Amino acid sequence: MNFKLYKNFFNFEKEFDFNCLIKMINFNSLPSYNTWQENEDDIFGSVFTIDNIHKVDYFKIIFEELNKKFNLNNKRSNLHIFTSFKYGSKGKMHQDREDVYIFGLHGHTCYLIDNKPYVVSPGDMIWIKNGIPHQSIGLTPRIIASFGIY
Repeated sequence: MNFKLYKNFFNFEKEFDFNCLIKMINFNSLPSYNTWQENEDDIFGSVFTIDNIHKVDYFKIIFEELNKKFNLNNKRSNLHIFTSFKYGSKGKMHQDREDVYIFGLHGHTCYLIDNKPYVVSPGDMIWIKNGIPHQSIGLTPRIIASFGIY
């Protein structure tokens, strides 16, 4: 199997804390950057990444739980945030070097895998095996987290 979609995998007790996102962006030791931008003038059409969010208290527990459940061989792992501000923003079709577990925090994201669409909503998670081509398309403004195991 190359991927698996888990609907309602996470049961968040409350909405995603946007103040936490602001703290992550301002937290000096977490690099953030524009991941994909097709038009340099279209900042809202871009996808932004914040690396290593597991260093932020809000995500430490989630990161530890993901490691316990999926990283059984104690390989290197990380947790990143991807966000975009309008519907239709998309990442490039790509393949990751690691297995990724992508979960929705806010909004809805369509993942194209084998030319088929899979929608990830808040609380959902999709696992994509390393080397499998996939692309994300924001159906709404969105925030997703990506847990990678190398």
